[in-house]
Amino acid sequence: QDFLGMITRHLSREPDVSIVEPVLAWTLSTLVPQHLHPTEVVDAVFAFLRQPVNRQALEVGLAAADRVTRRVAFRLAREGARNDLAHVIVRALQDDDPIVRLEALRDAGERLDDPSLELVLITAAHDRFVPLRRAVLSLTEARFPARVVKRSKLALLDRSPSVRELARFLVGKYDREFGIPDVYRDVVRGDNEAATDVALAGLAETG
Repeated sequence: QDFLGMITRHLSREPDVSIVEPVLAWTLSTLVPQHLHPTEVVDAVFAFLRQPVNRQALEVGLAAADRVTRRVAFRLAREGARNDLAHVIVRALQDDDPIVRLEALRDAGERLDDPSLELVLITAAHDRFVPLRRAVLSLTEARFPARVVKRSKLALLDRSPSVRELARFLVGKYDREFGIPDVYRDVVRGDNEAATDVALAGLAETG
């Protein structure tokens, strides 16, 4: 029980044994007889869970109610992913925990090829978590500079002031002749009532 508790405490602030139950028997039979230090045991369990052939054992953690357990499980799934990395990241972007989604997007920027990353960015651009939408703009500039102006112009009407600020910075950096205030004025004069409040805020922000 102490051994099981040690592992689950490592996985979550509120121990969720479900993620380790599928590999507990393997751990006890393979690692404990070697008299390994507890940290080495945990590392070995994590290494076991990273292996793609053991993904089924990790599935319970990916669907756990505890968000800290899910964060660990998704991290292990990404670290162990091969050709299915894009699938793992898309699945993480559907999780309720914004940290799971943000960490997945950061990994996507470092590890996915351009076509796969662009599909991920299209999805993440509409995420409700503000830091993630800002990360989309930053990743677009880093990986797809030719597309950053178009994506940033769309983000000028984002509901978040900080996203709008970054969008204006990027538009001004790559298209200095573009009239940003005109975008807001056109919306205010138009019939898009849903965007009027954002446009009025944008006008106030740009003077």
